[in-house]
Amino acid sequence: MEAENKFYLPFTKIRFCLTVEKIPQDFPGFVIRGAVINYLRFLKCIHGRECWNCKKALWKPYETIGAISTPWQGWFLEIISPNINQAPSAEVKNSEEGEKIFKFEIGFLGKYTCAYPYFIHAIKNWTKRGIVSGEEKIKVIGIKIEDTITQRELKDFAEITNIFDLVKSEEEKRKESENGKISSVKEDFINVNFLTPFLPKLEGKNIKNPDRIDFNIFFSSVSRRIISEMHAWDKNQYLELIKKFKKLRELAEGIEVVEREITFSELIKHSSRQKKKIKIGGFRGRIKFKGDFSQLYEFIKIGEIIHIGKGVRMGLGKFNLSLE
Repeated sequence: MEAENKFYLPFTKIRFCLTVEKIPQDFPGFVIRGAVINYLRFLKCIHGRECWNCKKALWKPYETIGAISTPWQGWFLEIISPNINQAPSAEVKNSEEGEKIFKFEIGFLGKYTCAYPYFIHAIKNWTKRGIVSGEEKIKVIGIKIEDTITQRELKDFAEITNIFDLVKSEEEKRKESENGKISSVKEDFINVNFLTPFLPKLEGKNIKNPDRIDFNIFFSSVSRRIISEMHAWDKNQYLELIKKFKKLRELAEGIEVVEREITFSELIKHSSRQKKKIKIGGFRGRIKFKGDFSQLYEFIKIGEIIHIGKGVRMGLGKFNLSLE
C-alpha cells in the first residue's frame, strides 16, 4: 500500500488454554461467548453494584461489550483448527490426570483493544464459577493465557499492533519462505476455505443458496467488516477507506469462480436469554477464485484474521487462504 493510503487500526489477539473436567457438547464459540458475557453482566466494581446498572460507572462492560444493541462489534472468537472432528474444539487432548484441554483465541480491533483486560478478568474467574454448556455446568481446573503477537505467556499487558502492518509482515515472510519465487500476488488462483459457518448478506437478506456465492459477495463481506471497525475507530480514516474500497470493488468484478465446493450447514445454540434452542447456519467448504489479486490480497488477509459475515463474536465466519 502506498504511503498516502496508509491506514492504522489497532489489533491484538490473546490465546487461552483451558483445562476442564469435561468437554462441552455445544459449539465452543457459543459456550465461550456466553460464559464471558454472563460474567460481565454481573461484574461488580468498588461501588458494590453491578456495572450494567450503576450510575457511577463511566464505562459499562456489559452494555458496551455484551448487549445485543451494542454499536461495537470489534471482538471475535477463533477456535483453533475447528475442522478437526472433535467437540468442542480442535485441539483437545488428555492430560496426565485425565482432564481435557482445549484452546481458543479472542481478537480485539480498534476501540475494543481497551476491552481485553475485562475478558481476561472474566475468563480467569471461570476457575471459580465454571462454564455452562446447554443446561450442564462444567468445572474449569486451570487456565493459561498467551499473547499471540509476542508468543509469550501474558503477565500484564498485551502487545498492540497495526493490523495493516501485521498483514504486510506476514506477506513478507510468505515471500521469503518461497525463496523469492513469488514477488507479488498478481495473476493467481486463491482457495478460500471456510472453516466455520460463513453467512453473508445481500441487500439486507441472508444468502443460503451456495450458487450465489461469488467473489463479489465474499469481498463485500470482507470490506463491510473492515469498514465498520474503522468507522468506530477513526472517522477520517473511515472516509478514506470508503473511497479505497469503492475502487477495489470494481476490481473484484473481474475475479472469476473456478471451483465451488460449499454447502450450507447449521449449528444449534442454546440461548439462556431466550430459553430455547436457536439454529445458526452458514457455508462451509472451499471456493477457488482466479484473477488479479495484487490490490485485493492485503484486505482479504485482514478478513482471514478477523473473520467475516454473521456471528464472528461466536467464532463463525473463519476462513483461511491458500495460493496456487
